[in-house]
Amino acid sequence: MATKARYDNKLAPRHFISGDMVLWHALSPGKLQKKWEGPFVVTRAGVNGAYRLEELDSTPLPHPWNTKALKKYYE
Repeated sequence: MATKARYDNKLAPRHFISGDMVLWHALSPGKLQKKWEGPFVVTRAGVNGAYRLEELDSTPLPHPWNTKALKKYYE
């Protein structure tokens, strides 16, 4: 339990704002498939770390994504 608490204290919280580009973690990647998909654009930040995303061609994704499944995309 102490190890988890120490690890959690060192983590930087992930926050995204509208217009940020992110990658999402693939739902069930195979052994030789990419683990991250994207990039996608954040359109709206919801409550409790849920984010609405859209593709680069402005097509919205059907459901929100949790912060834990996203990471910042750097060009």
